[in-house]
Amino acid sequence: MKHTEMSLILMTLFAPVLFSCGQIDEYPIFEDMPFALVTADDGMSATISADIDNSERTISFLFVNTVLLDEVTVEFQLNPGYRMVAPADEVCTMDLSSPAEVTVRSEAYGEMTYSISATADIPLTGAEMTFRGGTVEAEVDHSGKTVTFRIEGIHTSEYPSILLADAVPVFKLSEGYTADEVRDSWDLVSGEELTVRKGPAVYTYTVKAEIDYEPVEDYLSDFDIHKGVNLSYWMVVDGDDREWLGYVTPEQFPLWKELGFDHFRVPVSEDVLFNEDGSFHTLAVDKLHELFSWCSQNGFRAILDMHELMPREGTDSYREEDLYDPAYADFRSHFVEMWGRIAEEFSRHDNRYVAYELLNEPHDGTDDASAWSSLQDELLSAIRSHDPERVVFIPSMGWQDYNYIKFASVNAEDDPNVMVSFHYYLPMLFSHYKMLAWQDYQGSIQYPGLVIPSREDADRWPQYAYFHQITYNASRIAGEMKAAAEAGNNVELKVHCGEFGCSKNVPEEMRMTWFADMISAMDAAGIPWTLWESLGGGFGFVDEDGHGGNRINCELLEILTGKRLSQEEADAILEKYGLTTWK
Repeated sequence: MKHTEMSLILMTLFAPVLFSCGQIDEYPIFEDMPFALVTADDGMSATISADIDNSERTISFLFVNTVLLDEVTVEFQLNPGYRMVAPADEVCTMDLSSPAEVTVRSEAYGEMTYSISATADIPLTGAEMTFRGGTVEAEVDHSGKTVTFRIEGIHTSEYPSILLADAVPVFKLSEGYTADEVRDSWDLVSGEELTVRKGPAVYTYTVKAEIDYEPVEDYLSDFDIHKGVNLSYWMVVDGDDREWLGYVTPEQFPLWKELGFDHFRVPVSEDVLFNEDGSFHTLAVDKLHELFSWCSQNGFRAILDMHELMPREGTDSYREEDLYDPAYADFRSHFVEMWGRIAEEFSRHDNRYVAYELLNEPHDGTDDASAWSSLQDELLSAIRSHDPERVVFIPSMGWQDYNYIKFASVNAEDDPNVMVSFHYYLPMLFSHYKMLAWQDYQGSIQYPGLVIPSREDADRWPQYAYFHQITYNASRIAGEMKAAAEAGNNVELKVHCGEFGCSKNVPEEMRMTWFADMISAMDAAGIPWTLWESLGGGFGFVDEDGHGGNRINCELLEILTGKRLSQEEADAILEKYGLTTWK
């Protein structure tokens, strides 16, 4: 130990005694040395010492844990014979964001003024990011090593991990510091690490978002539906002139209400709703606004169903698998952005009467709907950004097979306005008898009982022989409707049957029995439904004569809605709404 250091220790220990004996002037060691120690609270429960230069009369702090230099608690520990002048107290709060002065006095040496200053050499002085057009400043906790963005204005029905994916933080580093990470996106919801370096020093911060969610109101409870019809071909027929959009007119909207129905499902094709240049087709949009306004005014409900997408650019036909292929990310983004535009366009309509359905009969090729699930989150996020409380129907996978309801999920914080929709046409050979992909089978069918009752027919059409081994009846259908409802309960979602129907080629007695069993089963399970087709077609309750004439199948209408009409009464209703009847 040096002689000078030993002298300082001894003087510190014995100075009070020497001073009281009047001998202090004999020890010039304290001349021009008023401060034994100057310390400060760094704001993070730590104390740091200043560098005191008595020759230059400066007191300097170097902070590495805080940037709050305008309110620093400083403690001056004086050598014997000195007292504070300005500030007067030995412990005080000072603004060190710019140099200040400290004055002390000694009877032996008079007044001395020191310059006191502080600098902050912290790794990270701040961070900011742009979100929804505004700048969000982060809170930096150097003690806990966290960078926190506090986000407001996100509803519980939204998807912050998607919303914040493009919100890239910009970090403000002190001179000489560098950050390891350079990223195009951050997972701010789960939190990610930022490493900052200066020489051998390494600091690791957790970068995260804390979200103050806004609750959403439950509108699904008011979206009261039981018996509906699909406006099956109104918005899905391609054509440049769109004149056929007039085949359903506002004057006809009340028809279905009078017949006992309470909601529409409105299948819409992308190439009907949009022009080739991506703009909305004015007539199609106006027709939908017209329908939705009527529904809101008349206590009817409507579900806008995205039924068909246009083919991916450069192809001739729509392939759903392209939505899940990373090679076609633009195609997927286009679909997501399209739903955002639809939600923005129709957001003005009453949430109690107008709903959306994401996509008709998707089939992602997985056993657990995992490919669709991530796309569904993106679609819902696009919708919720414009319409956070809209009722939305999400489809079950496997062409909306009820067996896939168990994989349905809503990954938002809290979204009470989602319902899962399935379709039911089982057994397919029966419900699509001599129609569409099943038209090559010309043998016999049966309901209830074995779907193909004849061994000879099963042998003649071996590709359908399976149907000679399975039986469908009221009990089976009731069990499957019960299973659908229970699957919905298990995933905490209400269930809706968005399509069902039976070919008019089926013998009438069997067809009526199947419909009666379906309605009974869905009613028992508490499942609301929409019949496929409303006017004409091969599945519904209105028959056509091939010359523009229409006739209600009164027996089927009574099964569906309980509305009992004679044929004359039914014809009168059609004529009242401007429809030609079957003569």
